[in-house]
Amino acid sequence: MKKIICLLAVLVLAVGFAYADPFMVDEEEKGPEPICPVTKVMGELRDCMECHVAPTWAIKEVAPYAEMKEALPASCKIVDRGGKPAIQYFLTSISAYNISSVSDWLGWHPDIKHFVIEIQSPGGSLFDSQRIVGIIDDLKAKGVTIETRVYGFAASAGFYIAVNGSPGYRYAAPQSQLMWHELISFKMFDVSSPADKEDEADVLRHLQETVNGRIASVSNVTVEELNKMVRKKELWVNGQQALEYGFIDHLTE
Repeated sequence: MKKIICLLAVLVLAVGFAYADPFMVDEEEKGPEPICPVTKVMGELRDCMECHVAPTWAIKEVAPYAEMKEALPASCKIVDRGGKPAIQYFLTSISAYNISSVSDWLGWHPDIKHFVIEIQSPGGSLFDSQRIVGIIDDLKAKGVTIETRVYGFAASAGFYIAVNGSPGYRYAAPQSQLMWHELISFKMFDVSSPADKEDEADVLRHLQETVNGRIASVSNVTVEELNKMVRKKELWVNGQQALEYGFIDHLTE
């Protein structure tokens, strides 16, 4: 009988320990309130389940790939425009890939509606510049203001990008130099017939008319006038002259 009573007593004690709060400690031994290093929420270990989810233990509030989205594309920085953040890109080489990366970044940050492109470029690929202008048009359609700035030199494809900023947001320094010209093609060790050259001339004329038409649509000159300005020569203008032709909207102060 005594053995049975002892066994019952041990069982009661075991059950009591099993249901006891494992986090209970003596008040004098209790240290400072624990703080989650990520969320900064104070509480006990069990409270972590409010923010962290097994099995990944990721934070609920963090969007997927957040760490990738926060990285600014190369040659970019955050600047202030009217008390709001804007992204500024320093364009030297004509790379549609780089502009596409900025466009993707802006897609991840829809609150930023201002994109500044500072141009310092001798030019580059016509087709890359056309793709860049296409991306610019797409951003404009999404409500992003494209601000172009030339402080030094914007030629050829660089000029083409500069004039395609948002109306009212195209800037150039008075002493800056902008240049536009006829398209140039180069082939090493080319062997072709007169008919080949005629076909090539037709293609080049088609491309020239396309880009000249676009420039005329955003300036004060007509396609015919622009064709004459660049026929067998280069058109060089400083910031003041670019303003008069309507290639830009403002001189920088």
